[in-house]
Amino acid sequence: METQSGIEYLHAQPEDSEEIYNFHLSYFGDIRSKYVWQWQYGDFNPNQSVLVVGKVNKRVIATQGAMAINLIINGERQITGKNESLLIETEFRKKGVFTAFYDYAFDEYRKVEITCLWGFTKAIGPFKYVGFSFDRIIERAIFPISYSKAIKLSKVDTMPFFKGIIYRIGAVVLSLYARLSLSYYTCFLKVSQNVKIVSHLRRKNDIIDFFALLRQNCPDLIHIHMDSSFLDWRINNSPNEIECYYAYNQDSLRGYLMVEKNKDYTEVLDFNFLTKEDGRSLISSLMNYLTKSKAEFVIYSGNKLNDQNNLVFELLFRYGFFRIKGPNGFVLKILNNVENSKKFDLKNWYITNLWNEGN
Repeated sequence: METQSGIEYLHAQPEDSEEIYNFHLSYFGDIRSKYVWQWQYGDFNPNQSVLVVGKVNKRVIATQGAMAINLIINGERQITGKNESLLIETEFRKKGVFTAFYDYAFDEYRKVEITCLWGFTKAIGPFKYVGFSFDRIIERAIFPISYSKAIKLSKVDTMPFFKGIIYRIGAVVLSLYARLSLSYYTCFLKVSQNVKIVSHLRRKNDIIDFFALLRQNCPDLIHIHMDSSFLDWRINNSPNEIECYYAYNQDSLRGYLMVEKNKDYTEVLDFNFLTKEDGRSLISSLMNYLTKSKAEFVIYSGNKLNDQNNLVFELLFRYGFFRIKGPNGFVLKILNNVENSKKFDLKNWYITNLWNEGN
């Protein structure tokens, strides 16, 4: 589609990939490598992700992506899009391109039956302008084992003098408490005799069956459809190394833990369980992993409105984590089935950092 401004909006083609990558590289540097780009939008992703571009004289001046993620909504599998990869060349940002680009993108997403778009961002105004809701529902649980890493990630050096002093004192106390907790629980917290921890699923649909059990008590729960194709893409083919722990009682999956070691910190990608006993057994595995990997700073993210997320927050707090506000808000725009919008209530969304594709 070509507009009066001379901008042509269209689906990105394979032959555009190099130009699009270089376009992003010029703005963001090497934050996202070519391998990660290919992993997100190329052959590795099993879903039908959509990337649209704006062109002037056949030159890319804007991109907008919806990374297709299957969610279970109202008990049914639905295609949704993680909203991301929005970038508009500076000279076009005040010429109505933002809204025109999104209008085109929304139509394209509806054509492939994407139910809704969602994502994480600090930017409020632009997304509200094109019809997204914006809610600060994401919180974090942190485990600051290293004082120096806590100071670095808090960006204390950029703070006013007295605020910086307060943060430094707080970092000393929190890191000391975290180190003592890690040492104690690594030695004394043991796996329940009824639970066996393994590194691989026994059956490919065990997590699907696990969530089916959760939905017996929480029928409106919204979560990722973690089938084998998703796990192969998100976990096995991830650019980063991910350790998985699965808690079984006989043949029944009772919980799971997924941990990723990043450059600056360790991330609890997902942590879920049926009972606190199952969760404690996985906490034992987490503490052993943190000791073995010499982790310095640990982060878990979740939806503060969701009951299942809050069970995890409570258990992590019991074992030395601290709960803080998250840096980003959650944006959501319903594209299809608007008449059933109540099922998208934010308290139903079980969100973790597994929802971020990682880079």
